[in-house]
Amino acid sequence: MYNIDEEIELLKEIKDVQDELHIISVLLENQSTVLHDATEAMSKRIDLQETTPKSPRIHIGNRGLGKPGQEAPYRSTFNFDRLHHLVADQEKRRKTLQTQAETANKAVSNLWL
Repeated sequence: MYNIDEEIELLKEIKDVQDELHIISVLLENQSTVLHDATEAMSKRIDLQETTPKSPRIHIGNRGLGKPGQEAPYRSTFNFDRLHHLVADQEKRRKTLQTQAETANKAVSNLWL
């Protein structure tokens, strides 16, 4: 009689990896949606914005920090392109890992044939 305990453990491990990759896929899809919505919201805000943002914070000390109402040292516009590319790159990596997990699953499953 053959002992397939090791192969069964490998299949369980592969299934766990596939489940985790699915979770990552859902997270990346949600992140992509959030970035898309944020891009649209910020572009609408930029169209409406006419003045330089003012800093609402009160700074204590002499670190050269501003006072309330002073022009903020940041831009209110943000380019989300880099974040979109990061999410797309992670999705490509996830797809590659998913393909490798499927290949490993088939290879271990075929040991029994």
